[in-house]
Amino acid sequence: MSIKIVDLWRSQILTIITWSVLGLGSIATVVGAVAAFRNSEWGILLFDLVSFCLILGITLVPSRFFRIKASAIILLIYAVGFYFTYRFGTDASGPFWLFIVPMLTAVFFGTKRAIWALLAIISTMLLFFVLLHQGSLLWNDWQVDAPRWAVISSILVLLTGLLTISIGLLLTNVERAHLEQETALLSNGYLEERLRHSQKMEAVGRLASGISHEFNNLLTIIDGFSNFALNGVKDRPEVAEDLDEVIKATQKAKALTAQLLSFSRKHPASPQVIDINTSVLDTTPIINNLLGDTFSFIFTASDEPCFSHIDPDSLVQLLINVATNSKDAMAAGGKLHISTEHLRATEVAAARNETNEDDSSYILLSIKDNGAGINAENIEKIFEPFFTTKENGKGTGIGLSTCWAIMQDANGFINVKSEVGVGTNIELYFPLSKESPTISVSKPLLPEPTEPTELPEPTELPENTAKENILITEDEEKILSILSTAIRSKGYNVYNASNAEEALEIFREAKVHIDLLVTDIMMPGLNGKELANHAVNINPNLKVIYISGYSDNALFKEGIIAPDIVLLRKPFLPEKLINEIRKILDQHSD
Repeated sequence: MSIKIVDLWRSQILTIITWSVLGLGSIATVVGAVAAFRNSEWGILLFDLVSFCLILGITLVPSRFFRIKASAIILLIYAVGFYFTYRFGTDASGPFWLFIVPMLTAVFFGTKRAIWALLAIISTMLLFFVLLHQGSLLWNDWQVDAPRWAVISSILVLLTGLLTISIGLLLTNVERAHLEQETALLSNGYLEERLRHSQKMEAVGRLASGISHEFNNLLTIIDGFSNFALNGVKDRPEVAEDLDEVIKATQKAKALTAQLLSFSRKHPASPQVIDINTSVLDTTPIINNLLGDTFSFIFTASDEPCFSHIDPDSLVQLLINVATNSKDAMAAGGKLHISTEHLRATEVAAARNETNEDDSSYILLSIKDNGAGINAENIEKIFEPFFTTKENGKGTGIGLSTCWAIMQDANGFINVKSEVGVGTNIELYFPLSKESPTISVSKPLLPEPTEPTELPEPTELPENTAKENILITEDEEKILSILSTAIRSKGYNVYNASNAEEALEIFREAKVHIDLLVTDIMMPGLNGKELANHAVNINPNLKVIYISGYSDNALFKEGIIAPDIVLLRKPFLPEKLINEIRKILDQHSD
């Protein structure tokens, strides 16, 4: 693979050179013809015509005869250089043509042959030196003599040698590096190649998390300034309507960002009793957005409660993975049908050709498509890590193996029914829980609906009469400006800091008593959690509100996620923060 790439470079360089020499040769032939008619230099005209015919023939030789073609062009260039140097010395371009011969040899044939070509040029220079010394050359009287020729040619040979060896070594090292890479890939085998791809996908997930953070910062700025502008144009309905559309667009962008985070998030599972029907309904916006306009999606929910003990985020991931596979199997569009129903353990055992006499029950979550289907041979392999029937680059081969692991953690199992040309039905069996759900929706992973609802009419926020002191720490200048302006407008004393060090300086000065700290979590230097810890040591009664545009995964790693913190996720409207401030301060006063 690698050497072919270098050979391709050489072939392309040879093509460029042959066509360039052909162009120069045609010009030289015309100039030579004019000079020949003026000065009766018929030998030059004959040489130009012969050289032009030869280069034309070499140019038309197919690329598969690379070695013959490259050798011929090098010999022709040498002949041109020798002839014009012999006839005119340094008064023509002959020496130039001679000195590019070793460099071209290095490009086309490598360092060893280039050294032989360099020795040939040195021999040619010595020949001209001897002929000059003997007075056998018919150069003009003002041309260089033998000693000067020796100096000039020695310098040119030295420079040419350095360039030739450098080019040769460069290409040799490129060949060696690519060959080593190819050997490593072959020796590592199929599994390691797929593992590298998996690591790349994990890196993409981390990148998605970082991009989402920056994107959420931008949305917070757009949202905040749009609302400020909206409050100032209430008497201009046409402008207010346009600003409403901007705010709705930020809501939709926020939902898309949440979907991006849903794919990048990886944190420890937290199994709990949930309603599978509710989780599927909550995931519907993601699935619809994933499928696109050429697909129809139907969900048929069981009339009975479908409670099971499973990590809610893992269930959403499972649904997305299977839906993605179904979409890929329906290249031209199709139908995806998800349904739930209750089954007795005896019915489940019969479906698996087993016996089970207990009185337990299962929830069957069926995901059916009318795609290409899976042949019987591949059904046995689809849950193996890195197995995929998709083209290179179109699938990771870990989606269904992840689903299998999720079902194992949930004490359930998967059954696959498929017919080539008809479609596939993925059956997910979850143990039915007799407990009630601890939560009704899987909030950590699900985004808001992609189609924003109508914006509510703005409500009058409570004014602050106690003049509490609030410190806002945010490294994004525009967000800091939006939040401080909004909070100050409600009567609070607001102090700003662009990083944790500035905030701690305000606390240490002790000129004012800070009642509440609003801080971004991820900042240069100390993060928001570290800032809050230092600030509470100075002011034990301090209340803290955290804000962030990062994913749960990033916050979890920083030790921020905890049940007793107040966290607002960007983007949010300033009014939401103001309400949260008032609620926390009122609780403190009580």
